[in-house]
Amino acid sequence: MAPYRGIAAADGEMHTTRLELIDADSAEHYKVGAALACIAHLTDLHVTDVQSPARFEFINHEYGDARFRELLPMHRPQEALNAHAIAAMVRTLNAIAAAPITGSPVGLAIMSGDAVDNAQSNELANFGAMLDGGDVRPDSGGELYEGVQSPGWLARWRAG
Repeated sequence: MAPYRGIAAADGEMHTTRLELIDADSAEHYKVGAALACIAHLTDLHVTDVQSPARFEFINHEYGDARFRELLPMHRPQEALNAHAIAAMVRTLNAIAAAPITGSPVGLAIMSGDAVDNAQSNELANFGAMLDGGDVRPDSGGELYEGVQSPGWLARWRAG
């Protein structure tokens, strides 16, 4: 196993114009810096209701049973913070005035991948609200957090 290494800031890769990929006549008329479009891309946001009964974290307690080995690990603790991360991405995209190389404004944002995690209506409503700047409550539980990261969750789950 490799030792832990923290993330460090570094210079990015230089932009390169690949004129060898087009024919000579086209390359002659190519204007460096002419932007056809400025697109932002978001993918796999996975808006998640971490208190949903559709989640399978309880399977982690069956790690000794060979029937469940292909399903482990099910618990993804970072998902409790997905709404915060997505909100930060939306704020960041909204703050982009111009592309760093061409100076073009963002004309289109594309969303690909999974928008929601468990195909639940509350997750889909939260996804729409996050992109529209609305209010979001990323759970389906009571006033207090009731998911697998709450103290005593396993005992309550086993009690039924």
